[in-house]
Amino acid sequence: RGGKVQMYFLKSLKKEFGMKHNFKVANSELRALCDLPPFDFDNMRLDIIDKLKSLLSESLIYHDVNHTLGVEKAARRYAKLEGISEEEIYILRTAVLYHDAGFIFEYDDNEDLAIKLAQNTLPNFGYSQEQIDAVCEIIEATKSGVKPQTLLQKIMRDADHDYLGRADYKVISSRLRKELYDMRGDEFSELEWIRFQLDYLDGKHEYYTETAKNIRNSGKKARIQELNLQYQTIKDQL
Repeated sequence: RGGKVQMYFLKSLKKEFGMKHNFKVANSELRALCDLPPFDFDNMRLDIIDKLKSLLSESLIYHDVNHTLGVEKAARRYAKLEGISEEEIYILRTAVLYHDAGFIFEYDDNEDLAIKLAQNTLPNFGYSQEQIDAVCEIIEATKSGVKPQTLLQKIMRDADHDYLGRADYKVISSRLRKELYDMRGDEFSELEWIRFQLDYLDGKHEYYTETAKNIRNSGKKARIQELNLQYQTIKDQL
């Protein structure tokens, strides 16, 4: 107060407490001593969100960073209601944050690219091979046609499709329609777009966790009824 204070700055951790390739990041041993999670989730999260913000195409108005953050929020809610442990929640959130990162490189079949990015990047934040494998298995379960097996995989799928049972479904689905046109040139008439949605909602999609079934199935059924009514109304006008 009114005088000078000598300042000290930490440039890096001691080698025995830092990551092999980054001594500014604590390894699992130091994190355990400090009662921290076994990996550096916070810095990993900042890193992948920064990548998504800066590298995703502006044409991705559905699979954008806000979608990823929304899925993360839903996944945390489902995980707590399903009784998942804290470490499993961190693994799940990591998978959520990476699950659409493949869109940085390619629009179709992007899941394998997201897995590759996770495998290359997560070791820098102290994730063990076992933890990375768990993250990749969760991302793998987001592929079309793959049925989730573990509870974490089921939560991932349900969180990814949480909006199907929400009141803002129409707004979000309209973004998907525009994105499909901008990225792949897929153009739908009004009837075709309604049919496209019904084929998925009523024919292919299902919620897997008890939580999602309880809080989202009724909303999803309401969306199906609305779409069927719109479809019939348009057909009657033709």
